[in-house]
Amino acid sequence: MPRIAQPFLSLLSTSSAGGSSITTEELSAALAQTTVQEACTFAARAIDTLAEGELVQLISRKAGPGAIPAALSSLRDHAASAAWLAGDLSPGADSAEARAATVLMQRALIKIGAHHAGGRALPALLQLPWGADGDAGALTLAAVNAALDLTGAEASVASVADLGPGVAQVLESLLEATPATVHPAVLDAQELPRRARVLYVGMGDYSRAEASAIARMLPRRSDLIWVGDSRAGDDIIALEIDGQATTYDLTQPDQLQRFCQEAFAGTLSQRQQELVRQALEAGAWSNADSRDEVAAMALAFHDAHRPDGGVQLEQLFISGHSASSGVWGDSNGELSMASLAALVEAFPTAARGVRTVFFAACNHLHKRNVTELLGWFPDLQVAGGYSDYAPGTWTGGISHCQAWETLYLRAKQAGQPVITAEDMVRRLSAVGGMARRKMHHIATWCLATGQYSTYRDASASDADPTWEQVVEQLGGDATRAAALETQLQGLVPELQQLLAGTHPTLDLRQVKPDDDTVARQVYGLAGDLAGETGATAAQATYAETWRARSLAARFYGRVLEKFCAAPNILARMQTANTELAAAGATVRAAAELQDIAFGRAQMMAHIHELEGLVAVGGLSEAAASYVALLGKMIGKLEGIPNTWV
Repeated sequence: MPRIAQPFLSLLSTSSAGGSSITTEELSAALAQTTVQEACTFAARAIDTLAEGELVQLISRKAGPGAIPAALSSLRDHAASAAWLAGDLSPGADSAEARAATVLMQRALIKIGAHHAGGRALPALLQLPWGADGDAGALTLAAVNAALDLTGAEASVASVADLGPGVAQVLESLLEATPATVHPAVLDAQELPRRARVLYVGMGDYSRAEASAIARMLPRRSDLIWVGDSRAGDDIIALEIDGQATTYDLTQPDQLQRFCQEAFAGTLSQRQQELVRQALEAGAWSNADSRDEVAAMALAFHDAHRPDGGVQLEQLFISGHSASSGVWGDSNGELSMASLAALVEAFPTAARGVRTVFFAACNHLHKRNVTELLGWFPDLQVAGGYSDYAPGTWTGGISHCQAWETLYLRAKQAGQPVITAEDMVRRLSAVGGMARRKMHHIATWCLATGQYSTYRDASASDADPTWEQVVEQLGGDATRAAALETQLQGLVPELQQLLAGTHPTLDLRQVKPDDDTVARQVYGLAGDLAGETGATAAQATYAETWRARSLAARFYGRVLEKFCAAPNILARMQTANTELAAAGATVRAAAELQDIAFGRAQMMAHIHELEGLVAVGGLSEAAASYVALLGKMIGKLEGIPNTWV
């Protein structure tokens, strides 16, 4: 009798030792190295190691649907094992029915070994290298004893004669603590209980490390869906459609249209297709190199929206840089909130499944952010993020994500998800080390209490802050908004001097992002005012305007680099400089504009000279458009994509 093929054995041994579930990628790799007959052997003897219907379907495609045995969730589901439970027969006896009971006993042991919380630590339960072969020999008896030990039972078995109904009852109790499985033939024929999953959207360079840390905390690593930068290339997504590898360049209208039709198997209505297109096209500059992530999110939302999808996106993590509006990466595009809003509208069932959202990103959980989330996710129970700067991945970010997941799982088990900023600080303080960085910038909101909580510095000293938790209702605080506006108005004139190149002591070109300058002070105040639900529409607009300009001011050097490197701008610059030089202007090449010695006053004088020539007329549209962009984006620091900072 053949053994289970080595690629499958390696997969099962690694997964058992690591206490984790087999992934789609791992199983696909093993199938690529094995024959059809070897896939059939695996299906017959070890199908119960697979936790998900889609994994069973992978085997089915190679081995054929007829090679897949009926699902085993309870010994009562099958006649032979039900008879064993009733004491009417014993595994190991010399009859076809007894042999069937032996196979079902072995399958139950394998399932417990692959998916029971305690069974994963007991490789003997898998009975490798033979699996469920129908032979109740030494390997199977050792597996039965391991299962008995798992329950604390004092009994043990020495031979098949000891395999009475009492052993069946022990295995049945252990099966009840493992997830139910479904035969692929019925996956599309009934609405299944939805399996809770975590969707982790990582826009940053190292977000996979954060996602992996969360996955290790889940019952199965496969319960986490990671969305990140596509390996196929910027704005490109590679899928398998009808068994064929298919690639879509989402910057091309025809391929974007094909993606909306083909990737969702023709199940989207015209309105849903339009919303997915809106999600993929949101923004002008900032969506470059983020369409691949948005497309992957759309597929995950679609699975959770379908009646037969079997998935609930219970938890949503979004990681990267933020200024409260979108989330982006160091070398990646921006996930705009407009994209998220369009996906939510396209797939409302998926949105209703979301219970918790955590933004591992700076400045992305003010009260106004929470009200926005509640509009998208009507059954949201808790939300977390930051009211100020967040730690980087390696300087506390992983610990913060793990702390949130720990507190959420505990609160969920208690039946009342309540997480306060103080809870997070207490947890992170206990972890210590880097986990303590930025912990007082944590902000949370809970449905059960209706309260938003964060910390504010009650001292006047940045060097020695006194942190106090602030607990508020989501309702607006007009008094606080007015006070923030007054403070902001007091600082804006100095920032205007910096932008004009007339500041008495500081040149904008010398400003660094983390320096304690007026640009950083305005950014903090403007963010607080923009996030305050008590702010009027006029106050919010004023705050958003100065938050964007102060952020660009803090990163002015980087903005110059990005401006000069943008292909569509660089081409116009070269055309314009030729014409402007012929008109007698002093032109500046890209390298000169970026030179740290080219101060802000010089920049403003250069812009004013060029704008004067445009006003006279006679320049081409390309030259005039370049001068307009230079004046708007560099002169006024307006319209700067978030991905430039």
